Formats: sequence, structure tokens, C-alpha cells
Amino acid sequence: LIIQAGAKLIFRAGGELYVSSTGSLAAIGTPSKPILFTGEQQTAGYWNGIQFTYSNNVKNELNYVTVEFGGGGGGISAANVVVYGTTSSPSRAAITNSVLRFSASYGIWLNDNSQVNTNIGTVNTFANNALGDVFGNQ
Repeated sequence: LIIQAGAKLIFRAGGELYVSSTGSLAAIGTPSKPILFTGEQQTAGYWNGIQFTYSNNVKNELNYVTVEFGGGGGGISAANVVVYGTTSSPSRAAITNSVLRFSASYGIWLNDNSQVNTNIGTVNTFANNALGDVFGNQ
């Protein structure tokens, strides 16, 4: 799935964008045309967020993206963006120049088998995430 610069995606309550082992997500905005992922209501946890699960595709990228009001659904891996994998099926994503805010849990949740840019905590902006900005290995 390729999302064009300037796009605005609005999710219903409990919705999520799930990227599985056979898929990839490239959401590449620009400074003047960022991409927005948000909930229909501006309430922390209104939707579940973006989840990369066993998706080891090098095309997984969020750049100049805002993800807000996610982190719903509970569980130990709730966040605006989740990168989850196993030793045999790791997930990978590059997240840069992005804003992760108003999550009911974490801005980004990474498990031990996540492969992300090592500067993920410093090249993105975080605000008002209830449990913290980045959980897991960095």
C-alpha cells in the first residue's frame, strides 16, 4: 500500500491499519504535505493504530506522517504504531520525521524482534502519549 503525500486517513472506533507478512506500507509525506492518520473523534485510544506484524518488507516506511488518537484495543502492544515480529519472522519499518501523539498507551511499541531505525526516538516528535513515547528495543 502506497499512501500519497498530503493524504488524510480517518479511522472509526476500534479500527486499525494492519500490515501483515505479505504486505507493506509506504506512507511518505513531505514537510509541506504530511500524511495524517487519525480517529473520527479526537480521543486518545479511539482507534487501534498502525500495526506491522511479521512484515519484513524494506518498503515499510513512515516519513512526514502524523499518527494520533490511536493506542486503543488494550493489550501489551497497544500504541499509535506497533512493530511486532518473531525471531523467524521479524518486522521492519523506518519511521522518521513523524509526529506520534495522543495515544492511550505508547507512541511506538517495539518488540525484541523489531528492526527499526536506531534513531527512532530522536528523529520523531512525541506528545501526550499516556504510557510513554517508545516502548521496547531501539
